[in-house]
Amino acid sequence: GLSANAAFYRHLSGEPDRTEMLLNALEYGYDHAASLAAQLEIENLGARALPILLRASTREHFSSQMLAVRAAARIEKKGVPVLLVSMKSKHMRIRQVAADAAGELGEDGLSILQLAVKDSIQEVRLSAAMSASRIGPKALPILEILSQDNDPDVRSEAARMIVRIQKESVFNNSGTLPAK
Repeated sequence: GLSANAAFYRHLSGEPDRTEMLLNALEYGYDHAASLAAQLEIENLGARALPILLRASTREHFSSQMLAVRAAARIEKKGVPVLLVSMKSKHMRIRQVAADAAGELGEDGLSILQLAVKDSIQEVRLSAAMSASRIGPKALPILEILSQDNDPDVRSEAARMIVRIQKESVFNNSGTLPAK
């Protein structure tokens, strides 16, 4: 079962100061179960959690930002504002996860990838290349930029993803596998 603290945070779902309490539970929860209960509550809210996620994405605490990025990816295009804010995080891992999540959003993720291609950290740009491949042909301009990157790993991954999209496009248009 849930700890007393976790049960308390679950009980707050109808309280007017719920947003602040949920954020505090994430950051300063007295125990792991309370923090998980707050996370579950936010995820269950879906798109209605957007105000909470926007606040969490601007807080200094790493775990709040990470929760915001992961939850925003689950609420699809309504999560784009949170992911855009997350691309400004000082934490490389937050930006990397936001870039990766962009690929799940289809064309709505392109604005996030446009920020990711300019990131100073190689891992973020690599995530952008892999994420762009999940979006498909509309992301080819992003991959073209990354194929000119200073880092050889980023260039290589971008080139690989361009070929992958082109092969998938040929397959989807013809209904048969492309000739090797």
